[in-house]
Amino acid sequence: ACWAVLRSVQSHLRSPEQEEAGFSAHVRKTLDEETAEKLLSSEDRPFWVIHDLSAIIQKMPIDGGRVREMDKAIVSIMCSIESCTKSIRYPIPLVYTRLTAR
Repeated sequence: ACWAVLRSVQSHLRSPEQEEAGFSAHVRKTLDEETAEKLLSSEDRPFWVIHDLSAIIQKMPIDGGRVREMDKAIVSIMCSIESCTKSIRYPIPLVYTRLTAR
């Protein structure tokens, strides 16, 4: 599941035309059929994968302190992904860059 986070972020940040075929083939080859279909039909793949990873961690037989630390790391990953997505999807206006370049 950990590789799926990275691969889905990569696919999300690149253009869909470049990534869709390769991402779909990789997911279908690696994950079970039900999980692969849910991931591929999701609108926001990185966050779906992170939610799935969090659910897996919650089911693991480990103490609460470690689970909390893992959840903190997952929240940090989610914030980083959201920041990257905003930077790429919403560019800085040209007027602003002209004013700051002087």
